[in-house]
Amino acid sequence: MTKQEFIESYINELEKLVDLYQRQEVDEHAVFDYIQEIRGVFARELPEIDDAIWLRNGTAERDANTLVGILRLSIINSGEQKSPNDNMQFQKELKKLKLEYGGIKATISKYTTDGNITNYLNELEFAISSVDLDSMKYCLSGIDKWYRQNITSIHGNGFCLNKDSHNENQKKVAHFKEVFEGFNSSDIIQSVEIKSRNEPLIFLSHKSDDKKYGDAIRNFIISLGVKNNQLIYSSHPLHKIPLDANIYDYLREHIYSKIFMIILWSDKYLESPACLNEMGAAWVAQSDYTNIYVPTFSFGNPKYHECAIDTRKMGAVLNGDANCKTSMIEIKNKIQVLFDLKDDEQNTQYAIDHFIQEITEGKNND
Repeated sequence: MTKQEFIESYINELEKLVDLYQRQEVDEHAVFDYIQEIRGVFARELPEIDDAIWLRNGTAERDANTLVGILRLSIINSGEQKSPNDNMQFQKELKKLKLEYGGIKATISKYTTDGNITNYLNELEFAISSVDLDSMKYCLSGIDKWYRQNITSIHGNGFCLNKDSHNENQKKVAHFKEVFEGFNSSDIIQSVEIKSRNEPLIFLSHKSDDKKYGDAIRNFIISLGVKNNQLIYSSHPLHKIPLDANIYDYLREHIYSKIFMIILWSDKYLESPACLNEMGAAWVAQSDYTNIYVPTFSFGNPKYHECAIDTRKMGAVLNGDANCKTSMIEIKNKIQVLFDLKDDEQNTQYAIDHFIQEITEGKNND
C-alpha cells in the first residue's frame, strides 16, 4: 500500500462514518472516536490537526470535514508523479495544435465573421497559450460542431474559393478534438509549465441548486475583465475544475497562486459534504475569502456557525438592496486590485445594474 492509498483509506472510512451520522445510524461519539484514532496515527506528521479540530458537542461534521481537508492536502504536498508517457504525448499534441492554429483561424475568418465561431477561435487561442485543457476541449468541440453544421453550405457557396482548405480544417479540428478529449488535467500537471502559478485565481464555491445566483456572480466577475482560466466555477463549462480532479488536486496545481474564494452560502450548501469540503480546502490553504448569501439563507442555522472559517466576517446578502449594491462594489474593487484591472466607470455601472437585475429576478422566482 502506498502512502497515498493509506491516507485515502482513512478519508474514505471517515466520510462513510459521517454519512452514517447524518442518517442518525451512529452518534457523534463514534465520529469523535475515529477522529481521535486518525489524530493518533498522524500526530507527528500532521501536528496541525490538534489546532484544527474542536471535539465539542455539535461539531462532529465540522471536525470531520476539516480533518478530510488536512489529509487531502497532505496528499497534495506529497506530490506523487504522473505518467511521463501521458505528459510527453500531451506536449507533442499541444505543439501540433499551436502550429496548425493560425491556418485554422485564418481559413474560417475569411469565410465568416459570425460572433459565435469567432468567440470559439479567440478563446481557443488564449486556452492554448495558457495551457487550459478544459477550455481547449470546449472550444474545439464548438468549432467541430460549427464545421459539421456548415460544411455543406461551404461546398455550395460559389464565392468560396478555398473549399479544400475547409475540408482539411474540418479534419484537423476533429482530430484535435478527439486527441485532447483523451487527456485529463490531472495527467499533465507535472509536465506543463503552469503560467498561473503566481497569478491570482477566483474560486466560486456554491451548491448547484443555487446556479441562478452563481451565474449572476460569474457574469459580474467576467464583465470586470477576469479571464476564463482565472475563475473556477463548476456550473459553467469554461470555468470547471479539470475533469476527474477535485478541489484538492486543483489546489496542488495552484498552490502558490493568490486564491480568492467567494462562498455562496445557502441552506443547501450547508447540507452538501462536497461544498463543505471545498470550504475546508480553502481554509487549509489559508485562502482569502468573502461570504455571499442567497436571500433565503438561514443565519441561525447551527451548521453555519460550526464551520471552520470565520462566519462573523461581513458579506453580501443577494436581496438587491442598497447594502447589496455597496457590498458588490467593494468586491469589484477587490477583484480589480487583485488582477490589476482598470476601472471603467461606465462598464462598472452597467455591470452592477445588470447584476442587481439578475439577482432580483432570481429572488422573485424563489
